[in-house]
Amino acid sequence: MTEELKAGGAPTGGGRLKRIMANAALVTASVGLVFALSLGADRIVGAKLLRRPVPGAMELVFPPNSKMEFETPQFHYTANINSFGYRDREFSSLKKDSFKIAVLGDSFTYGWGVELEQAWVKLLEKNLQQAGLNVETINLGRPGGDPAGYAETAERAIPVLRPDMVIVGMLQADDLAAVGGGDPSARPEPAPALARFAELCWPRFVEALRHRQGKVGPVTDTQGIHGALLCSAEQNNKGQAEIARNERDKLPPDVRARFDALEEKVRTQFLEGTLNPCLVASAVRGPNFLLDFANEGDSYAFVQCVERSARSMARVKKVAALYGARLLGVSVPLGAYVNRAALDSYRRVGYKVSPELVDSDVPDRAVAAVFAGAGAPCFSVTDAFRAHKDDPTLFFELDGHFTAAGHALFGKLLSTLLKTELQAHELSGK
Repeated sequence: MTEELKAGGAPTGGGRLKRIMANAALVTASVGLVFALSLGADRIVGAKLLRRPVPGAMELVFPPNSKMEFETPQFHYTANINSFGYRDREFSSLKKDSFKIAVLGDSFTYGWGVELEQAWVKLLEKNLQQAGLNVETINLGRPGGDPAGYAETAERAIPVLRPDMVIVGMLQADDLAAVGGGDPSARPEPAPALARFAELCWPRFVEALRHRQGKVGPVTDTQGIHGALLCSAEQNNKGQAEIARNERDKLPPDVRARFDALEEKVRTQFLEGTLNPCLVASAVRGPNFLLDFANEGDSYAFVQCVERSARSMARVKKVAALYGARLLGVSVPLGAYVNRAALDSYRRVGYKVSPELVDSDVPDRAVAAVFAGAGAPCFSVTDAFRAHKDDPTLFFELDGHFTAAGHALFGKLLSTLLKTELQAHELSGK
């Protein structure tokens, strides 16, 4: 009977198994096709959902249309903020076919103490253009910035400006210290596995949803902005002097004794508001800062600073990738680690130093570790900059920032590296 059933073509165990496998293969292929189509839809439809905000007055970094004048014994300059809220020319003046590089960073990137065209960000643009590259830079620097702040600025500005490359200028030691160390066991809870999977597969749809929910997104001209800041040098110095007096009055007795032991020139400029009050207050409160960040040792705070900064850079990389831009890190030299005159200035404002600091490679390697942790390349010109360690004109006395000469040197050295990078990746124009 069994043989007859086989001969008559009736179902057998083997036949059912084949049909089940065929159906499973069809379902798998269908699911795979739908999944592939969803990935394509994310790239096409999702990208349209992340539409460019309507141009207008925006507060990407500062209150738009602000004008601030600064004058100290070391420098005199004016900072003009454009209608999009950053220190640069108007975004509408950029050429449509240029390769645009947005640069995030702190006061060294912003150009504290110098005019805009003297800042390394603009000199980078000039040098690359002279080398025949169709490049324009966008200066998103902000005094007092830190890695978390750079990520926030990136999430606001990149969807609006749509750069082709994003550079983060990370100041050695100072930027890492700004994120703090803290309890090494205090790590943020990871996102649920399903959310991480969705973000990996459909990043634009997920980001569009987050924008719709108001969790993150670019500044638009429909959102509120602060009124323009218009301050003269006299007004700024008066405000700085008030901050300085408050800082001095809050110092505990042992720290106040360190402040009182500073040379008169430092104390006078501090109280007059012509020397960064936070610089001096930080020095007398934490005099070992420069030494600590030049020594890896076993400090969990140092490790935590790198890890936390890397998480912020991962945020920058994520939003840059969503809009087709590449992230590149740059290690910005802190004077104490590259220049003897600058090292002495840090000593004079209250930091403990040693001659070996100008040869330490730890600050540079820490910055490199930050970007490695975020999966992004990092450039350094520290060794070439350090070849000028005996040049006293590269940093302002006491203030610590690049002078125009320091910006020029850094911009020149970085231009050489970036020119090669752009040409190697065929990103010199559109």
